[in-house]
Amino acid sequence: MRYLPSTQVSVQRRVELNQLGWQAFQTQPVWGIGWLNFIPWLSQQNIQILELWLQPAHHVFILLLAEVGLIGLGLVLILLFKSFKRTIKQQNWFLAAGLLVVVFTGSLDHYWLTLIQNRLLLVLLFALIWRNP
Repeated sequence: MRYLPSTQVSVQRRVELNQLGWQAFQTQPVWGIGWLNFIPWLSQQNIQILELWLQPAHHVFILLLAEVGLIGLGLVLILLFKSFKRTIKQQNWFLAAGLLVVVFTGSLDHYWLTLIQNRLLLVLLFALIWRNP
């Protein structure tokens, strides 16, 4: 791997972390390994991975699946679906686009769940969607 360009190494590491997220999910598929427990779980695995890469899975839905299992992911998907349906019903294309951005960028990185700023933006987005019309 040391002969790969840095962007290819980054992509390969992200794929490895997503695969490890899937493995974590398989250990506790119903309830998950616990909210924000992916990195502690990863550190306990006997895997040769650099300490600098002790990071969450780089896909929000894989990370949710690993940490909160099928039940938690199901609840999140219901919230996303109902929220998107509400924005369409209200014809609020700005908030609908915001949800799509969260889903798209969440499929590329974990920041919507792991950074406090992004969590606050999620709270704001859902508050705007679910405020009384």
